[in-house]
Amino acid sequence: MKKNLCLLLVVTLAFTAGCGRLKGDDPVAKLKSHAVCLEKHLREEGSKDTDPKVIEDVSFDVRKTDSLTSPFVGTIQWVEKPKRLDSSFEFRMNLAYQENQWILKEVQWRVDGEWEDYIDKLARLFSMVKETPSAELTNKGILRSWSEKLVCN
Repeated sequence: MKKNLCLLLVVTLAFTAGCGRLKGDDPVAKLKSHAVCLEKHLREEGSKDTDPKVIEDVSFDVRKTDSLTSPFVGTIQWVEKPKRLDSSFEFRMNLAYQENQWILKEVQWRVDGEWEDYIDKLARLFSMVKETPSAELTNKGILRSWSEKLVCN
């Protein structure tokens, strides 16, 4: 009886420990994959641009949270250096891990040492150019187009 109870306890512990996350559900590996895809897209776009850019220092970070809806948050950072300018621009994507996938929450850039919302800045610039910007030029549309850069084709 004791032997059966011990065996049941071991099986129960093994089962519950393994149920926390499925094998393909590794948030760190998923964010790393997104960072690799983003770097690939940025390098391709930077080389085709009329003002070519060098992409450097692509990195990512994952932090555990106490949130039930977003148990992890992540960032992907990189530096863009236009070849014609003697300056660089630092960017950061903030993501939340929800329902086993990374969701892009915002794209920021560093201006005078402070992080600012890059998407909002783009949307405002587009709205100055057009009286009624299309859906692709709104905050939501721009965020969606950035999200697509996280997936490799």
